Amino acid sequence: MEHVIADLFDPEACRRVCQGADEVYHLAAATGGAAFQRKRLVGLLNVVPSTQIVLAASEVGVRRVLFAGSALLGVQDMCGDQASGNLSFAPVDNGYMTEKRFSEQLWHAMGEADRIETRIARLNHVYGPGRAIGGVAEGVTTAMCRKAIEAIQRGDHEIEIWGDGTQRRAFTFISDAAEGIERAMRLENPDPVMISSREVTSINGLVDLIEKTAGVRFHRRYVSDIGTGAAQHQLDHDGAEAALGWEPSVGIADGIRRTYEWVRDQISPSATRS
Repeated sequence: MEHVIADLFDPEACRRVCQGADEVYHLAAATGGAAFQRKRLVGLLNVVPSTQIVLAASEVGVRRVLFAGSALLGVQDMCGDQASGNLSFAPVDNGYMTEKRFSEQLWHAMGEADRIETRIARLNHVYGPGRAIGGVAEGVTTAMCRKAIEAIQRGDHEIEIWGDGTQRRAFTFISDAAEGIERAMRLENPDPVMISSREVTSINGLVDLIEKTAGVRFHRRYVSDIGTGAAQHQLDHDGAEAALGWEPSVGIADGIRRTYEWVRDQISPSATRS
């Protein structure tokens, strides 16, 4: 395997990356948690590499490409109906999700035009070892693990939680996401397919699991609920599992334990072990 670092805003770089490949998985994007979602322009600019990759792949003879979409495109609270006569620029007030919607349409149209075979895997809250620690790309699972470890290091055992902690989400462990992506690439049907764990957990539930792993009880300080999103997203797990003939297998308790241990080892390989 060759590891290439390239600027996907450069059309020629996209052609070089795709040259000689039979299949291309386009997973690269600027992404992150609630703080990132407010960066509208950054999310919208993901449309540039997603457009250039599918065009470059078709130009150099790639047979099939896969686009990493978002499971949230299938929920009403993220992408509600556009009211008749509404002349606003976008039905989705989130640059990241607006780009996902456009790119899905573009990739599907490329397939319909027989330019290239396309597949779309709609991912839902992927987490696990390897995700960024700190910054807008961190995500809530890694953030909770990091905050817990920092609280232990400080000795005050206090962690900050956005909102009231009751928001519920289905989190998908990285190995399940990889398996689902590969299965999506093999599908004969080009329609988008969701890849998501069925198990739902609250943010408070994540902290409960981290406490069990760390052997520590934390004082939870709740702050502004800005950017926390809906209380829970309603997803079509039955349809996704029927399409893939498979369902994710890593439970949230095991996934959080493995994530916490990885984050702990990255921050302090020895000092934070209990």
